[in-house]
Amino acid sequence: ILRRMPPALWLRPLLNQAFRTKRFRTCSLTGLEVAFWQPVAPPAARAGMEGYSEADVLIRARDFVLFIEAKYRAQLATRTTEDESRDQVIRLLDVAFEMAKASQMFTRAPYVLVLGATPTEPELVTRYRSAAAVDEALGSRHRYPDHRAIAELLCQRLGYASWQDLATIIEAHLESASRTERLLLGDIVDYIRLKMATVHMTSEARRQMMLPDLADAESHDNEG
Repeated sequence: ILRRMPPALWLRPLLNQAFRTKRFRTCSLTGLEVAFWQPVAPPAARAGMEGYSEADVLIRARDFVLFIEAKYRAQLATRTTEDESRDQVIRLLDVAFEMAKASQMFTRAPYVLVLGATPTEPELVTRYRSAAAVDEALGSRHRYPDHRAIAELLCQRLGYASWQDLATIIEAHLESASRTERLLLGDIVDYIRLKMATVHMTSEARRQMMLPDLADAESHDNEG
């Protein structure tokens, strides 16, 4: 639903908050595309030891390409199947940069956004806000003279936002939406808040919570 909505109602403010900047207020969104579950090739230097990654959401515009890793209950992986020393965040940063480089689209700045259930960012995100930590983790790039500059770039292109942040941002922009947009966006806010309220519940607890609603629905059906 959100990809059909004006970016000013959700995307621009979300990115500004997640990346602690104001540049997304005015950056060009010409050619905006939002795609889901996109396979992304590994960096050339790791092609023999690492398979494809999958971006939960891939957003492209004229000025940037954004990889979103969306988490609900699962945690960020601290190791990958092919390499136990390589965690999910550094792999995403590496493939994001490689994709932009391989496509010769350096005008499209690569970004990685982790969208999660916790109000504070995971330790793995905080770790890679340090250029030194990024440089150390990207050992395969040390053969390039500019590997430190690459690390400095990537640590600034990593962001975090919670699902609750997204709901709050959407709610704050409802007055700027049309009537139809407000109805759809209001449903999204309600849905996110329901999911966050039940994130720590077991499947059985969530089922029990839903039983009164299901019973009411069945009653109305029988009356009809």
